[in-house]
Amino acid sequence: MTISIGEKVETVIFSRSSGAHGQYLGSTAQTFGAARVEGMTFKVGNFSEIGLFKVFHVESGLFEEIEDRYEIPCAVDRLAKRAREHGKAQALAHLQRAGFKAKAFGESIRVIDPNYTMSGSERREGSNVVTLRGNDLQAAAWQFVDARS
Repeated sequence: MTISIGEKVETVIFSRSSGAHGQYLGSTAQTFGAARVEGMTFKVGNFSEIGLFKVFHVESGLFEEIEDRYEIPCAVDRLAKRAREHGKAQALAHLQRAGFKAKAFGESIRVIDPNYTMSGSERREGSNVVTLRGNDLQAAAWQFVDARS
């Protein structure tokens, strides 16, 4: 049975220790706890008896307000999904600005990487399809463009 990223974050923050699920990053006066799980950093705000508190996805700046500490896993899962979609949109835009043909394909991005072959004295254009995957598609797209420029 696999556990969700939200359950991993909850485990790391409430155990207040790093382990198989992720890295505990500590707490501050405004933060109950912070954790780095699957390449993403999340912060959980301090709880209060009344009112809402926030769960943050640090890299994207996205947050969700929740009422109860038992909602942390669901909020983290929603944030991770929104952050991935945001990162995918940013990655697609960057690839297209750099002149590559790219399309979203599920949780990944497929990029047509042009290459040229010599056939006799004639230069012909061909192409390879490269699939970018991972939690940080934005970084993968920047790395792809840098490697080909």
